[in-house]
Parts: sequence; C-alpha cells; structure tokens
Amino acid sequence: MQMASGDARTDQLHVLELKKAHVRDLASIIKAISFRENGTFQATPQGMRIIVDDSHCEQAIAYLSNELFSSFTLREQSVLFRLPLNVITECIGMHTGSGATLKMTYDGFGEPVKLVLEEDGIVVDMSVQTLSTEEVLDFDFDTDDVTFKIIMKSYMLKEAIKEIDSTSPTVTFTVNNDEFLIITEGEIGRAVTRFPRHSEQVERLECNEPVTHRYLVSLIRHMSTAFAIANKVSLRCDSRGVLSIQFMVEQAEHKQVYIEFYCAPQIEDS
Repeated sequence: MQMASGDARTDQLHVLELKKAHVRDLASIIKAISFRENGTFQATPQGMRIIVDDSHCEQAIAYLSNELFSSFTLREQSVLFRLPLNVITECIGMHTGSGATLKMTYDGFGEPVKLVLEEDGIVVDMSVQTLSTEEVLDFDFDTDDVTFKIIMKSYMLKEAIKEIDSTSPTVTFTVNNDEFLIITEGEIGRAVTRFPRHSEQVERLECNEPVTHRYLVSLIRHMSTAFAIANKVSLRCDSRGVLSIQFMVEQAEHKQVYIEFYCAPQIEDS
C-alpha cells in the first residue's frame, strides 16, 4: 500500500470509478465478511459484490447495489479484482466521521486500486496493489428445491449463536412446521434453543417436512459480526443441506445492504 497526502487528479477515464458517503457503513460491511485475509471484488452495472471463500466449505457475499453510491461508473461489462480486506478496512478506518467520503478507482488488470478519502477538507490518497484473481466458488444453491425458509429478527438468533458451546464441534439445525431448533452437544451436555413458529422473533417459517442438518461451529461463528449488524435474517436450505443465511443491514438514508453466507453441511461418517 502506498499513501500520500494531497489530491490526486487525472484526466484518465477509469475502468471503474465510484464515490460513497457514510464510509463507516462500508467498513462495517467488509468487516462482517472478513473471515479470510483476501476478498474478490466484482463490479457490474448493477453494483459491486465482495466475495470471500473458505475452501469449499463456506462463502460470504456482500451485495452493494449501485444506488448505495453517490456515483458509480463502470466502463466495461464486468471487472474482477482481489484485495487484502484488512488493508481496505484500515484505510477506510482512517476517517470514520459521518462526513467522510470515499472515492475508488480502478484502471484494469494488474493495476492498483486507488482510494481517496476526504473529511473536513483533509484528503488522503492511497494505492492498494491488487492480487492474482482466483476462481470464485459456486455453491449452486438450488432456489427451486428449498426445504425450509425462515425470516426472523436477528437479535435472539445472534444471542443463540453467541452462546453456542465452544466444545461442541458441530451445531445441528432442525426445522419443522412448528419450530426452529439449534442443538449442540459438548462437554457441558446437550443444549437446545427453540424458536417457535408463532414467537415474536419469527416472522415467517415455511417447512413442508422435518429437516435436520449439521454444520461446523467454526463456520457458523464466522457470521457473528453479520448477526451483530443485521436487522433481519433469512435462513434457507436446499435438499443437499447447503445453508443460505442472508442478513439485511440498514444503512444511512434508509438504504439496505444484503450479506449472504453459504455453508456446506457436515457429512455424516459412514
């Protein structure tokens, strides 16, 4: 990363150029998916996706629609680049006031991403070298074969995840038409958290027949920050047991950002 004070001006037409106010909101979104060191940024005319993969076990995607930016210009159909996420959040964190703005530009393959942060007339200009891109995993979640769907407030679910027994290697999600159960078995014994269908926390529960799948606790804990900043959570599962948890995050000016985690089930030993 290179950094210098001043206002860098150029007449060059960038491949990607965007501007965003409320920089603190962007930093919180990136932190919520930063369970790996690097992330893939994909820009399309609809906006930007930030993607983080953990081998073939888990994937997190932050969806930033172009409406979240004060300006969003893309001169190609799509661009893809990888960046170290901690560097980006540290850069953005230099200015955390409500008046801070961010300008990001990218000039194409092999070029660095340039960030310009401005607050109260102070301008910080930074250049972050992009990394070699990697193939983005496709969990191939089958939206036409969903075995259950739950929409609920995030608060109590966040607390349930927070209280998962750390000695339990896996967590079991069991869903039927009446309730959603979170089950762990560790050194202190078996713990069950129930969310009845008609509780205040659950807005919607759809399940045609009972479903049970196990997931590694370590993967679910990667979602802790997303749970902390979300207002609502949607949980879905396809017939293979792939879990999709989507977080709705309220941002400034009543705009919304969605973060989605895909998590592969723990295969039972034969």
